[in-house]
Amino acid sequence: MEGGELIMKGSCIFRNCSSQYEAGGIWIDLNQGGLINISNMKVKSCKAITDGGGMFLSSGLGSKIILDKSEIYQCESNGNGGGIYSQIFMYSESRFIIKDTIIHECKSTNQSQYSYPESGFGGGIFLICDGKYYPSSKNLDFHGMKIYNNSADKFGQSLYVVMNNVSEWCQYGILGEYVKGNYSDTYSNETDIEGIAMNMNTFNSATQQLIQQKQQPLELFWRILGILNKANVIAKVSMTKTKLSFILEGQNMIS
Repeated sequence: MEGGELIMKGSCIFRNCSSQYEAGGIWIDLNQGGLINISNMKVKSCKAITDGGGMFLSSGLGSKIILDKSEIYQCESNGNGGGIYSQIFMYSESRFIIKDTIIHECKSTNQSQYSYPESGFGGGIFLICDGKYYPSSKNLDFHGMKIYNNSADKFGQSLYVVMNNVSEWCQYGILGEYVKGNYSDTYSNETDIEGIAMNMNTFNSATQQLIQQKQQPLELFWRILGILNKANVIAKVSMTKTKLSFILEGQNMIS
């Protein structure tokens, strides 16, 4: 779609759809400043032979995609992005916003007939970007992403990101807030959300060895590690119950 605006509201359900190519349920290609606002949509048990088991999204030339109050579940891709495959052209200020949307029980499987990067990444969402992203623009905002029980044969059980400056996106705001959705630094598995600092063309032609060397859990980009410089312990020996006193000094210490 070039330009214009499409708003999808109300109960819209795509169930048991399939595609011999990409986009098992929904295929969206936006250009020329177009806007698609999707609300209260469900995509269930859809499958794509290549990318985007539930949805295939492409946004360029200042276009904007918003997902709100929606659910993508039990979808499967034999390529990348079991739930959603999204390619965003950042040099044109395109936007992808996720508000209150659940992606669960989706999977991306590895297919031996494809080259290494073409399948098995991003069980819930596979996001690949072309061009430099400026996090202060907030054009990529996954605050409302809720991910549960997704799987990928390779990396990124729920989310896999391919972006040149993915570290800057992860470090913008507080502790990865624009990236991680409901991912918990304490309770989630690091393999749930992973990514690689690489552009679109390089990733699509990269070798298995190169990707495995450079990809990593996204949490490592925002995790704060404390450095302990000195510790003092004050102990009093007596028959009565007394408290131990600790004095810890260091950098990035959290009380």
